Amino acid sequence: MKPIARLGLSLVAVCVLMAPVAGDIGSCGQPAEELDAVKFFEAKQFVECNRCIDCGFTNPSCQTICNEPLSDPSFDPDCFPLAHDGEVCINAIEAASCDDFASFVDDVAPTIPTECNFCPPDRRDEVSE
Repeated sequence: MKPIARLGLSLVAVCVLMAPVAGDIGSCGQPAEELDAVKFFEAKQFVECNRCIDCGFTNPSCQTICNEPLSDPSFDPDCFPLAHDGEVCINAIEAASCDDFASFVDDVAPTIPTECNFCPPDRRDEVSE
């Protein structure tokens, strides 16, 4: 085998061996820990209220977020997000522009940041099988 071919093969092998293993992608080396619903929803409400204030939003959704206690801090059945998922969601809310955040707290048709959509309805059937 020519030295250049051997070098190329070595580089390919190194790249393959350095690739993340299944389960490590996105976890930043954290152990798999189930997300505590109460802690997550309390933190999310705190961050969202601060974003409402920072962006100057006083609409009914922001008033509810900032003034009402959590009614049912739980995840949908068959939805088991990890602690890292919650961190990514909170970070996405904090990093969103006021224009993007406005869509999250829209009174008529609020959207969900993709980072916070832990168990989309179209994927639930796949998860429960």
